[in-house]
Amino acid sequence: MRIVAFVPIAAALTLAAGCTTAKREDTTSAAATAAKSATPAPLSTSPSDPADLNDKVWAFGELWHGRDENDRTIAETTVLEYRQPAAQGAPPPDGQTGYGWAAARIRDCATANAPKDFTVGGRGWQLTYPNGEVQRLGNTVYQQFPLPSFPIETTRLLPGRCANGWLTFPAPQNERPAFVEFAPELPAGRATMSRRWKVPA
Repeated sequence: MRIVAFVPIAAALTLAAGCTTAKREDTTSAAATAAKSATPAPLSTSPSDPADLNDKVWAFGELWHGRDENDRTIAETTVLEYRQPAAQGAPPPDGQTGYGWAAARIRDCATANAPKDFTVGGRGWQLTYPNGEVQRLGNTVYQQFPLPSFPIETTRLLPGRCANGWLTFPAPQNERPAFVEFAPELPAGRATMSRRWKVPA
């Protein structure tokens, strides 16, 4: 498996299935979000999840609920859109022939139950291909990348608020990923976490 420019995320959540109706407010403006050309998937909740959430595949717009040690929902996360090609006019990643840019729009919300030190960040996200290869975020940002952008580095998110924006990945021009996946590196002793949203054909 090839891994490109991986930097571990600084925080992770204890997980289980669940739902919440906590009110939230996006940190990005509605006008900026509406400026994107593609129509985002509507939000939905899954009535039930498998015992091992690593085996579940979410559809775009379907919420994954992160829970704390007291089984309270503290986060709601989904992938809304995928765009390939993205960042037209930007130089290819590291000058690689046959590579361009692809982008996924992420929405990550802290519920009213979230701790005050709750954080989000893009470093745990990746594009996962049918052959098992992955593409993770690089360290370069170009002005052609889609806006609004999702926070790349660890960013504090207050309870009741959301981060909603685009993450832009280096990607093979002639290949399409199977999933947009959240798979952060967890502290030693923690179980491997993988949350996958299926990329529409």
